[in-house]
Amino acid sequence: MKVTFVSAAALAWTVGTAVAQTATPAAATTPAPAAAAAPATFTTYTAPGIMMGAWMNTAPGLDTPVAINQRLGFNLSLIHLSENLPIDFSEPPPTQLLDYTYTNAILYLSVYPSTTPDNVTDSQISDLAKQLGGYTTNGRPVILRLGAEMNGNWQPYGQLPVAFRALWQRVWTAVRAIPSNVPPATGAGGVSFLWAPNPQGNG
Repeated sequence: MKVTFVSAAALAWTVGTAVAQTATPAAATTPAPAAAAAPATFTTYTAPGIMMGAWMNTAPGLDTPVAINQRLGFNLSLIHLSENLPIDFSEPPPTQLLDYTYTNAILYLSVYPSTTPDNVTDSQISDLAKQLGGYTTNGRPVILRLGAEMNGNWQPYGQLPVAFRALWQRVWTAVRAIPSNVPPATGAGGVSFLWAPNPQGNG
C-alpha cells in the first residue's frame, strides 16, 4: 500500500502549484452558501509559487476567513480549520466559514482522533472520506493534516507508532477510494495528506 506524505515544512507554506483567488472578499454579513457549495469566481495557474495561509481563532465573535482577507486586502490561498474524529455532525462543517469567502481557497484541515488509533472505527473513517469527497467534488482542494503531533504524549493517539501507521493507511485507503479525492496530475485538487509531528515532541 502506498502512503503519501507531505513535508512538515508545508505546515506554514506550500511551494509548487499555486492557486490565486480573484473573487472580491464577501462582506461578513453575506449569507453563507450551502455547506458543499462550489466556490465562486476564481482563477488557477500552474506556475511555481508560494501560497499564504492562516490559522485563526474562529470561536464565535472572534476571527473569520472573510475578516482576515479584508484586513490583508487579498484572499488567502489556504485556510486552516479543524475537527475531531469521529465527526460531530451537530457542529457546523469546517467549510462553513470558508464558503463565506466565495473563493477556491484550499481547506487545510486538521483532524484529531479523539481516541486511540485502534478504537477509530471503519464507519467513522468512512464518514470522513465522504465528507472530504463532498468538498472535492465541488472544487474545494483539501490538505488533510491527520493526527498531528502524534509523537507527543498529550494526544490520545500519541506515541503509538504502529497503531498510528495502521490508522493512517486505513484513512488513506478510504479517502482515495473516492475519485474526486484523488489529486490530479497537474493543478490543485483532491485530498493531499500532511504528516505533522511536533518538532518538540517527547517521543
